[in-house]
Amino acid sequence: MFRYRDVFSILDKTDLMPEDRIRVDKGDKQAFNELRKQSIFLSNMQKDILEGNRVFYWKGDEILWENFFKYFYLVAIDWWVLQISDTSTLDKFAQIEVGRLHNERVVSDSRFDSFKEATGLKRIIKSLAKSNAQITEVQLEVILGSLEFFVPRSYEGKIEELTSGQTDKALQKIDEWMTEIINASPHELATMKDFMRSKRSQLQVATGFAGEHNHLEMASSFVKVIEKLFSVDSFVACFTKTATNAMMWERYADQGNGVVLEFKPDTYIDLKEDIFGTYSYQQERIEPVIYESYNKPVNFFQTFGSFRQVDVFNFFSDDDGNSSLFKDSFIGFADDKEKRISYWRDWYNAFLHKDPSYSQEQETRVIIQPMLALEKEQQTTNYKFSSLKSVTFGPNLAEPYKAAIRKIIEDKKKKNNISSFEFYQFDGALGRHPSY
Repeated sequence: MFRYRDVFSILDKTDLMPEDRIRVDKGDKQAFNELRKQSIFLSNMQKDILEGNRVFYWKGDEILWENFFKYFYLVAIDWWVLQISDTSTLDKFAQIEVGRLHNERVVSDSRFDSFKEATGLKRIIKSLAKSNAQITEVQLEVILGSLEFFVPRSYEGKIEELTSGQTDKALQKIDEWMTEIINASPHELATMKDFMRSKRSQLQVATGFAGEHNHLEMASSFVKVIEKLFSVDSFVACFTKTATNAMMWERYADQGNGVVLEFKPDTYIDLKEDIFGTYSYQQERIEPVIYESYNKPVNFFQTFGSFRQVDVFNFFSDDDGNSSLFKDSFIGFADDKEKRISYWRDWYNAFLHKDPSYSQEQETRVIIQPMLALEKEQQTTNYKFSSLKSVTFGPNLAEPYKAAIRKIIEDKKKKNNISSFEFYQFDGALGRHPSY
């Protein structure tokens, strides 16, 4: 099991040659000192749009949909009142508001009920629940986008000024409009979004209702933020079965100016992890990557990321304590062991799939379980030195770097009372051979 690295990843700044040290000083590169620290960088798969990307859909009954729209309404109020103009701030308030769905002050505040009646949201909720459709991200953005502009007026108690001209007949057309959205093609949905964007701009000009934050499209930003919040952070350490792939030497080891670290055994690795505040080494499985596309969709209402259980459960009940029909299907409530195993197997498998065009990499992965707390800023873990079997020098690696690496390894051999360690040289067409 091998891992390609460049010298900036494995060495400290003090180990670098003058020209490379200058690159670090300029900020072009960072020196991570991974070899001394026995550290492995972990990729956050939630930030990788090409791998392990979970596709969400929304499907629920009236209780779930009402709670969802109330959640949107509460976050949208924050967006307006606080003039939020960036997604990171929106992210923070989205985390706060999920716990306030049945807060006494929120329940007693009649503005959301007025908002539901005036905008036809009550009918939208019934239509969504009745349709039993799997609402996609874009469809949801269109629906939320149609409501977005009315939120500020609702907060000020002036929503009737914008909706007073609506007739019962107009509200009844909501059912037709919802059917149109559910059956729309991607092109038609894009056209709807463009139309609403234009309509919103016209209303802002006509009413003088604009703010510095209006460049942030609340509806679209909200959907992106909650998809991230309600997903499980997943961290991956990547390895490969080969140390002689020229393309990988070029791509991952600085065009042959780096090294390949070999680990043992091939089936697992002991990694140091923080489990509920206690650090210890855990045996993690090494899994081969499956070079196939993976787009198994997940119901948003069945995955609630790292939120507190009590906050998540609030989604499955109304203000009067009635439970959603979907409650039993949510993994947090499920007593069925097989259902839980199947849920987490699907979650796990999503991060073992990669585009077939990468198949020559022969990649293997360690996926860190979601219940294990990680320092998200550092995104590293540590391995035992006894797990490191060899170092292979790249064809273009400078001699001073080879000497520095040998010195680090010799020091660690003495410290860990280990006598056996191997060095190799990779010379392209000549292959990989022992280095003495």
